[in-house]
Amino acid sequence: MEKSFNLSLKKSIAYLHFEDGTTFKGFVNRASNDTELISGIWGEAAFTTGMSGYQETITDPSFLGQHIIFTNAHIGNYADDERIMQSKKTFATCLIARNFSHNNFLEKLDIPLFSGADTRKLVRYLTSGKSASHKSVLTFNSSTPAKAEFQNARLKTDDLPLVSQKEAIVHIPGENPIVVINYGIKQAIIDQLMALKMPLVSVPHNSSVDAITKYKPRLIFLSNGPGDPRNFLPEIAVVKDLFKTNIPVRAICLGHQLIALALGIKIIKLPFGQRGANHPVIDHITNKIVITSQNHGYAIETESFNKMRVENPLKKELFTQHTSLFDDSIEGIASSDHFVKSVQFHPEANPGPHDAHDFFMEIKSFLENKNLNAIDTKKLFPFNKL
Repeated sequence: MEKSFNLSLKKSIAYLHFEDGTTFKGFVNRASNDTELISGIWGEAAFTTGMSGYQETITDPSFLGQHIIFTNAHIGNYADDERIMQSKKTFATCLIARNFSHNNFLEKLDIPLFSGADTRKLVRYLTSGKSASHKSVLTFNSSTPAKAEFQNARLKTDDLPLVSQKEAIVHIPGENPIVVINYGIKQAIIDQLMALKMPLVSVPHNSSVDAITKYKPRLIFLSNGPGDPRNFLPEIAVVKDLFKTNIPVRAICLGHQLIALALGIKIIKLPFGQRGANHPVIDHITNKIVITSQNHGYAIETESFNKMRVENPLKKELFTQHTSLFDDSIEGIASSDHFVKSVQFHPEANPGPHDAHDFFMEIKSFLENKNLNAIDTKKLFPFNKL
């Protein structure tokens, strides 16, 4: 089995093309008559620096429509485990690594494995700024497609119906549940919310305000998910209307960005995103540094947020609770009365460290009325650039 897998990795030569003409040559585990690769598989190139957690990464719905590039030189060299799957399948368009090792999980994947390319050079290219969109195509054709093809190629990154659910799911029955809006949620987040042992219901990404509030939720939770948050206008409108219901909100990743957009705060596209399991973030309440798992290509614009700190649709004082020590971007925001709290990173980890697990414990404490004292924003620890 291992020998046949290793041989299959070099079935054909393939090419990864970018719009500026940059090309990376490697091998793919598809026969030369594969129709997908003859046509070309389009995706957004996204690299992750995690040295472990390949299975959790590959099954994370947030990678919808993306070519996942592993900076770690060898992927799959420890056994897979069904218990750590973050969804039932992969939503990525292909996997790219210097080397792949045989295991049952990788062998059963229905997307191409592209190996043998110089992934260090590839990541240096992606961080150079030469490719603004990171739109790319994996194909058998050695020639770079015309610019018109790049412009017309449609990516699946914003197709939330592919990663959400079709109807409401009752995870834990009971009155006044936590209601999760599923934009492409990871299983680990569901697991952490279920561990709170409170009634829990999840609903589709396109649920109306009425469909959400009929549960009389004690808290609304906005999940992670893929895509450009600025394109999700119906979802933003729902979040904006939910603020009027006076139901507290918590959010992670895409949900964090949707909160900002619903408040009129700008979102920016990062030069190459933050994806990995070793990202340091400072908490301005405790002045402690936490090492976090991250997977995002967009962030709240700091200047725009600062303008809305006092005067905003919520009519509440907002503050930055977390800041990235990698690029100084905002990693967490909150209202001083605990009504809203959201983070850009992934406190559930999977993969990654559990330093930020307190995010879920805060939800429990808040709902049990144990942290009612307002945050004095004048006593927050400042962010001092290194």
